[in-house]
Amino acid sequence: MVTIEIDIPQVLALVGVGIAIYYAFRRRLHRIREAVDAVDDALYDDKVTEQEFRKVYGKVTEVFRK
Repeated sequence: MVTIEIDIPQVLALVGVGIAIYYAFRRRLHRIREAVDAVDDALYDDKVTEQEFRKVYGKVTEVFRK
C-alpha cells in the first residue's frame, strides 16, 4: 500500500495563489472585453467622433495600465 503525505498548509497556499491568479486574469479579460465593445460601438456607424475616440483610448490604456 502506498501512503501519500500531504502538507495541508502548502496545499492551501497553492489553492489561494491559484484563486488570486484566476481573479486577476478574469479582471484583465473583463477590461479587454470592455475595450473591444467600445471599439465596436465606435465603428458601428463608420464614423468615429472625438468622444468615441476618447472612450476607446481610455478603455485600451486601462487594459495595459496594470
